[in-house]
Amino acid sequence: METEVGKWLQRDVNCLSDPQRMVRKRALEKLSQVSDLVAKFGQDQLVQFFHAQLMTPLLQCIGDPVEKCRELSLVACTAFGTMGAFNTEERVNAVIVTIYGRVGKAPFVETAEEIRLLLLELLHAVLQRTPAEYSLSAEVMDVVGKTASDPFPDAKKACCVTILVLAQKWKSLVKQHLGTVVKPFTMNLGHQHAKIRQSVVPCGSTSLPELMKDILLPNLSKVVFDRSPSVRKQLVQTTGSWFEHIDELREFEASLVPLFLAGIADESPDVQAFCLTYLDKLNAKWEESEDMAAPSDMEVDTAASQYDVVTPPFLHRPGAGARRVVQRLLGKILPSLLEQCADWTVHRSYRLEMV
Repeated sequence: METEVGKWLQRDVNCLSDPQRMVRKRALEKLSQVSDLVAKFGQDQLVQFFHAQLMTPLLQCIGDPVEKCRELSLVACTAFGTMGAFNTEERVNAVIVTIYGRVGKAPFVETAEEIRLLLLELLHAVLQRTPAEYSLSAEVMDVVGKTASDPFPDAKKACCVTILVLAQKWKSLVKQHLGTVVKPFTMNLGHQHAKIRQSVVPCGSTSLPELMKDILLPNLSKVVFDRSPSVRKQLVQTTGSWFEHIDELREFEASLVPLFLAGIADESPDVQAFCLTYLDKLNAKWEESEDMAAPSDMEVDTAASQYDVVTPPFLHRPGAGARRVVQRLLGKILPSLLEQCADWTVHRSYRLEMV
């Protein structure tokens, strides 16, 4: 069967180095129909041929002078990447180095914005299927650092998705190269497109807690006043997930709690409901982690609850864990909030008063 694959495709592989652009294009059109080739030869046999004969010529075609040839080679590589064909450290890094050659430096060598998007989609497809124990070439951080500043909005979003995969699997690598990625990502928090701002907010998780005080908190505080409800909802999601999963942020709790609770004071009913639901989930965690109140405190708390009046947007009294967190941090939270309430902008001061 392997010989059969070679008999059908070797001539097309040879044509990838032909000086005539139409010859290369016709060969790539055939080789990019990966799903049809899998149906004809079977995935295992096709991947074996890819490793032996096809991978290197395809990667070289990513730098072809003809845009259509670059597009077709990326389509083919992404299809093979989705199948996990880049299954060794050497092959993964070969992809990274190739992509770096096109978008790893400014100005971009790759001038076509749709091709830059395809490059990032290839990188994402490969990294998703790469084991975390593989060592990645440092050029991957230059790629995401530069493409975060790409003027093409879809490329920015693809970059955000890619950095989240990197942060999940190669956290130490991201920390080593924080300076490469932090500035362009924080700048994107002010991007004119809401989808870009929404994509960037979770990326702050990659640099916690190293840059929380100087970089993330000042920028995320602005997101509270973002004009897009979807972006503000993403802020609730992100800060809530930090409370849920990252214990190293205890020293920043007094700054993060108002960012999270701003969702309850949000003008959007959808954001309010989402934040209240998330608060109930966090309450269960906080009830376990917070020090138990003294018996006298518990008695006072229970007695007071009999006279509580639940007001909108709350549907019920917040849980004991959430109340303890706010009570513990109130002395740190209130002075800063009261100071910010003096903001000359009516909208900002009103939102802060609601928090």
